[in-house]
Amino acid sequence: MRRQISFAISTLKNNQTVTITARGRDTEKAIRMAEILKLRLGMLHQETALMFTQWVKKGDREAPRSGVTIKLSKLPLDQESIGYQKPKPADYFESTYLSNSLKFSLSPKKEAYF
Repeated sequence: MRRQISFAISTLKNNQTVTITARGRDTEKAIRMAEILKLRLGMLHQETALMFTQWVKKGDREAPRSGVTIKLSKLPLDQESIGYQKPKPADYFESTYLSNSLKFSLSPKKEAYF
């Protein structure tokens, strides 16, 4: 997944949008990848759409498959879309990092953050 994240980051540097598409078991990885990209880059608009397709399996039997398409963009997307998520505010990333850091007390006067 590291290569896909690196590719998506370089794509977003050159273009305004990147689209992540996955089906079946890879759906979870696509969602995780989108969340990692939003945390690393910040200020990305997201539009998510679910897919349902028929795939032919062995013996000419069709099996339903679900999937997801996630579009991340530096530019605003259609806010009326059902799967639209607006970007987090810029100060969200700093406050989240500080609140999630572990705080240990070394002595009554000194505190350390890890």
